[in-house]
Amino acid sequence: MKKLITVLSINILVIFIACSSEVTITRIMINGQSFTERYSENLQQLVIFDSAKNRYKTKTIEGLEKFKNLKVLEFQNLKFLENYNFLINVSSCEKLYISTGPYFDFHILKNMKHLKILEFYGNITESDIAYIKINGIDLSFLPDLESFVFDPFNIKLDFTPKILYAEKKS
Repeated sequence: MKKLITVLSINILVIFIACSSEVTITRIMINGQSFTERYSENLQQLVIFDSAKNRYKTKTIEGLEKFKNLKVLEFQNLKFLENYNFLINVSSCEKLYISTGPYFDFHILKNMKHLKILEFYGNITESDIAYIKINGIDLSFLPDLESFVFDPFNIKLDFTPKILYAEKKS
């Protein structure tokens, strides 16, 4: 009886693996080395971070656009990240949290039509501040946006930026 249960468990595991497709994410480090991570294609929440423990110094990320059901995406402590251009083709995200990464033109999020929450706690330069002071922050291309937090990690703003939102449909 015990052997039958074991065989049954292995068969169930094989069936589960055969039915579950994977998405491969590649993280490119500042030294050119890359690390591949595999996740279920049905993953709904993902946190990507660098730490002293994992010793990652992520420069860019590839493959996030392959997730079709990803609802929550969070980036933490990515101080070596060059930019967030890899988000251009990500479309299913509803909540995006960014801490300790570089400021970026939020227009790269234009395909996130269902984004409801955007929180930015990253780093910002003096030239970014000057641009925002004059032009504000345009989020008018995000029709479902309900909440936006903009609190740069490294500099406190001495002004309240103008935020452009999409018109809500009645």
